[in-house]
Amino acid sequence: ETPTTPLVRVRRVQIAPGFIQQVQETCPVCGGKGRVIAHKCPVCGGGGVVLDERQLGVSVEPGMPDGHQIILENAGDEHPEMNAGHVVYKIQTASHPLFERNGDHLYYSMEIPLLDALIGFKSEITHLDGHKVPISRTH
Repeated sequence: ETPTTPLVRVRRVQIAPGFIQQVQETCPVCGGKGRVIAHKCPVCGGGGVVLDERQLGVSVEPGMPDGHQIILENAGDEHPEMNAGHVVYKIQTASHPLFERNGDHLYYSMEIPLLDALIGFKSEITHLDGHKVPISRTH
């Protein structure tokens, strides 16, 4: 890095005859940092940042509540002059045509004919994970 002098530059601009405006702006050479990189890196071009893509994995447990946040600390964008940000995943539950969720409870509605309710029946429903749940009513 090579030091430069001004961090800001003052310009005088004539707006109209007799009207002069004085403008203060950040130095276009150093960007207000007071230093210029003499030999720029061929990878980042002297910016200190390389664009990169990566996949992040999160573990979503069955039954996680709607609105629950999974935070991956310091996994976001970073820059030499600032700390890396956090990546926040927010759980949003999708509606299901057969099951309804209320807090930690899962509800399933099923129509039972009157005769079956009176004399008994055996049936089964397929749970969200695919296993069969027996439903029975004995008299």
